[in-house]
Amino acid sequence: MTHIPSQHSIITVIMISLRDIFMLLRPENAYRRLQRSISPKITKMQLSQPVVSHVKKQDPMADGAAPYFTEYQHIFFPQLTCMSKTHLEAWIFDAIDPTVDNIAVTMTFFRDGTQAALGKCPIRTTFRAALPDGSKIAAELFAQDSIIEADPETEKIVGKWLGKKDDDDTGDSSWAQYEVSFDMSEVIVTINLPTVRGTLKLQQHGGRDVEITTERQLMGPGLAWVHSIPRAKAEVNFTFHEEEASKQLQFEGYGGNDYCRSTESMPELMEGTTYVRGHAGSYTFVLFRLFSRLHPGKTYTRATLVKDDTVLVEMVSDDSVSLTKDYLSFRSTYSGKLRGNYSDHTTGYRVDFVSPSRSKHWSFELNHQNLWWSMPTEAPPARTGNNGFISAVTGGDTSEPVQQGMATIVHIQMTAMKSDYKGISNRQL
Repeated sequence: MTHIPSQHSIITVIMISLRDIFMLLRPENAYRRLQRSISPKITKMQLSQPVVSHVKKQDPMADGAAPYFTEYQHIFFPQLTCMSKTHLEAWIFDAIDPTVDNIAVTMTFFRDGTQAALGKCPIRTTFRAALPDGSKIAAELFAQDSIIEADPETEKIVGKWLGKKDDDDTGDSSWAQYEVSFDMSEVIVTINLPTVRGTLKLQQHGGRDVEITTERQLMGPGLAWVHSIPRAKAEVNFTFHEEEASKQLQFEGYGGNDYCRSTESMPELMEGTTYVRGHAGSYTFVLFRLFSRLHPGKTYTRATLVKDDTVLVEMVSDDSVSLTKDYLSFRSTYSGKLRGNYSDHTTGYRVDFVSPSRSKHWSFELNHQNLWWSMPTEAPPARTGNNGFISAVTGGDTSEPVQQGMATIVHIQMTAMKSDYKGISNRQL
């Protein structure tokens, strides 16, 4: 006997189907689907044995584009198989104590063939710290080798930059390394120099999904930039050996990591840039602004907003405003008490994340409190430079009480004449 559904049953099925469709179309659910669709999980990728990328200082450099590594992909594993005169890769780590205005640390691991034209070491690690007594520490490792290994057995990636052995060959060589789990839930960054020794540990609850395809990493012409770990709990422990006495820096706070890859040298790529990682209570926001020289007059910004362990907003912005899509507003402020050197007259910034589809607005004010470093990007009398700040942050969801914290900020201005460029790591402080 054939069963014929009643009219009531048919209407019920239709209503349930329509309800499911409406649920899928709700803005917040559409946003979650979008996040899943553009953020595949980084896994072992069927890696059956360790994969190694080994670059030496004396290795020949490609004149043009460097070939891409195809055996394995991970944001902490190099995408380029060798160094190139026009390419760089860098992994940036930082941490700050969000309760005071003068304690922070940052380290960057470079594979940067563009430095060869300036007569500088292409494989290096830079280190900077601001201490509670107001002193500032700067150190740099000019490495001979850079070895990065992904091991499926330990489920970790270890990148090690090795310096030159001591002249008498009896002591340890200087070195720096990062060790990160495949899911990026834990990172340990270690530095071992004659003047600086210690670790930075980052813990990111729940790990993070990161887009690893080349196209989605791009944020503007010639530049890929990824907020690999936007917000993590940080544990810092460093010892500084000086002629007079030793100093220590120990604190718990917040930090993170960014990855950078460019296909042009800095003066070819940009007029300037601003980099911010700010922490205010349960919020962290990270952004990198590129003032393009390849597309004059254009500005591109990679921006990420996190609350606790949840990513609220991720975007690449061209400074346009939308009635439907998430957008970013970034404005300089000039009424504060501290500004940078050279021609940088800003005393802070105002950052707004707006999501019209979710009727949400997050706003943050940044005011410079401490000039962390200041280095020229051209020969004296320099008018352009690289300024680092520790800045106070206030803000959050505009419908909630204001939260407070601190931010690390880097603002770099390139020379008007490309031939005048002398690099961004000319230590002055």
